Amino acid sequence: MLKAFKYKLDLNLKQKSYFNNCFGCARLVYNLGLSTKIQTYQSLKVNLSFYDLNKQLTDLKKEFIFLKEVGKDCLQNALINLDQSYKNFFRGNGFPKYKNKHTKQACKFNNNVGIKDGKLKIPKIGLIKYYGDREFKGTIKSKL
Repeated sequence: MLKAFKYKLDLNLKQKSYFNNCFGCARLVYNLGLSTKIQTYQSLKVNLSFYDLNKQLTDLKKEFIFLKEVGKDCLQNALINLDQSYKNFFRGNGFPKYKNKHTKQACKFNNNVGIKDGKLKIPKIGLIKYYGDREFKGTIKSKL
């Protein structure tokens, strides 16, 4: 059984800047993926999957160099979220909307995240102090 816990992070300016970059890059990749899916369906009547969009992520990193500054997990999870929102659309929910800066900001880290010396370790940023009344038990599966 998986359990979810929330902890407050104590971020310095560099770490806040990194997370803002993660949010912006994830939003950009989501929006570009959504517009690509719309254009492809309108012109070719083909629905692109997560795997098709993920193959294009390498080309996006060449076009937008700042995408290399954030971890690949954030970008890939943005495409996974887009794919899931399309599946929900075909199940009867609303059409996926473009992300903007003024709604909830989120990015997800999956790989190489853990606890070291009582701090949260995230790739490309290092150790982050967190506040919480309970200790981590077990294995961390994903971080949001």
